[in-house]
Amino acid sequence: MLQHWIDQGVVVFRVDNPHTKAFGFWEWVIEDIHRDHPEVIFLAEAFTRPRVMERLAKAGFTQSYTYYTWRNTPEELKEYMEELSQTEMRDYFRPNFWPNTPDINPPVLQEGGEAAHITRLVMAATLSSNYGLYGPVYEFGIATPVPGKEEYLDSEKYEIKHWDWGKLTKIRR
Repeated sequence: MLQHWIDQGVVVFRVDNPHTKAFGFWEWVIEDIHRDHPEVIFLAEAFTRPRVMERLAKAGFTQSYTYYTWRNTPEELKEYMEELSQTEMRDYFRPNFWPNTPDINPPVLQEGGEAAHITRLVMAATLSSNYGLYGPVYEFGIATPVPGKEEYLDSEKYEIKHWDWGKLTKIRR
């Protein structure tokens, strides 16, 4: 299946919850693909225990989601950046910072409005060489939660949305 998509020109694979498969499987698959296609990127989309995320990186994942989404205070950010850059993790873990995901609408965005969206995006882009955001909800600053949860109310996961792509915001210019 991967080879089919590579033949179509796809070179980035976001793997949802790779920790639900054996590490040996990923070591084999990634090594096999990289033998002929070293340019292919595998992104581990996994919010699991830290050591499991580290093990996925060691299995060959090119990039990994991180706990940036939940690091908000200066102390939390400093501690996390030190862990990523001052420990052995710097040798194998390639963090990808996301302020939000289709599944995670963190309280800092729910409560912080446009300023929080701008701040978190700038921090993600400058604290890590890899970052992403789940838009257009992010681009348009939409953060209405399911009450009491870190989920988007009226999520695109459950509804068809039509976006005004001509609309400009401070994030989307």
